[in-house]
Amino acid sequence: MSPKKLAVCIILINILCILPQVYADKSETTEKSSSGATTFEIFKDKQLKRAVLEATVEDTVFINYQSLKVKNAATIKLFVCDTLVKSFSITDTTVFFIPLAIIVDYIDKPDLPYKTVTFAFGKEKPEIRSGNFKLVYQPYSFASIKKNNMGSARPGDQVWIRSELNSDQTDQLVYINEFQVPIGKLFKDKKIPDNNIYYFILKNNISNHDSLESLFRRRCGGSTNVKVEIGSSFDTRKEISSSLLIIFDKNKEIRELISILVSVFILILMVYIIIENKLGLLKDSSTTNKNPTFSLARSQMGFWTIIILIAYFYIWYQTGALIHITPQVLILLGISAGTTVSAHIIDNKDMANPLIAPQLNDQKSTGNFLMDIMSEDQKNYSIHRFQNVAFTIAIGGYFLYEVFIHRVIPDLDTNLMVLMGISSATYIAVKQGENKSMEQKTIG
Repeated sequence: MSPKKLAVCIILINILCILPQVYADKSETTEKSSSGATTFEIFKDKQLKRAVLEATVEDTVFINYQSLKVKNAATIKLFVCDTLVKSFSITDTTVFFIPLAIIVDYIDKPDLPYKTVTFAFGKEKPEIRSGNFKLVYQPYSFASIKKNNMGSARPGDQVWIRSELNSDQTDQLVYINEFQVPIGKLFKDKKIPDNNIYYFILKNNISNHDSLESLFRRRCGGSTNVKVEIGSSFDTRKEISSSLLIIFDKNKEIRELISILVSVFILILMVYIIIENKLGLLKDSSTTNKNPTFSLARSQMGFWTIIILIAYFYIWYQTGALIHITPQVLILLGISAGTTVSAHIIDNKDMANPLIAPQLNDQKSTGNFLMDIMSEDQKNYSIHRFQNVAFTIAIGGYFLYEVFIHRVIPDLDTNLMVLMGISSATYIAVKQGENKSMEQKTIG
């Protein structure tokens, strides 16, 4: 055989050996493409013009059925992270729309504000897959407010937020308290390397006729809590915070200083009263005993005095407005004062009784504040006194809760006032009986 023929034979043999391997590689590549490669796009609009790789759980996405290339199928199934979510009937429509809210129950909720998922379609199992898709649960969160004060802002401040969406958000508008006119839009600071950080300016002037100050200050004093939402329109807005405190009053720093000084003075006064044993103002003054018992009526009156003072300074500090005393609070103070006066009258009257006065003078404090105010004989607790103390603490706790949360004096229920009045009247009636029982013991 000539050298040329031998060379041709060798080339043919090599070609025959390589072809099966090339065919196998092509088949493997085709199989990988059908099982895991990106074969279809996900769109944000029904016209299939805006392909996206991320969306929030409140959005709806669209997929072109023709891009799935599933043949001879009456229905096709949607899988998310290989979990069956929904079946679609194949009709004349070429576009599937998928509200992302329906897939939330089929995947584990992440610790982060987002989760990476994959979509897949197939007749019975996942066959054609999308690429990784970012499903955002909480698209926006506060990064910081001026001077890193996360709790409050003033008109003119820059409020910084973080977006979990990688796409540009500078077309998004900012709304507060569901007011349909936006107060501004998001901006990007090119000096900040983090592309997900944006800010908006808390403008006071919303329109030619409205301002933040005119909308809220008239009703809430110098500050108010507002709900902040962000969206490309009013209908697409998403909440970022339900309680951003907007402060309109420029004198809050002065009130803060005054409140701190008053608080320090009250603290020093209380320490002095405790150390120097000056708690006599809460003790029974009708007896001649040098160490009389603590008076329930006086303690109740002192309790409500402190509660009202705390409410006064807190509301004044937060809003700059003097508190509005409601009729219910006046009734409450009247009940407390009436109880104190009635108890004092009863004690003074019984001190004039020679059969009762010696025993009243012999009553001295146990040194236990609760035992003194909740017992008749300084040995056993009395149910009517316990009831009066419990009702007073419960109503006082609710009162302070409303003051701290809503910065107003609460409107107390009328039936609650009646309940407090009945409790105080019961205490006065039983107290008179307590002193009479001393007279009977003396006679016996």
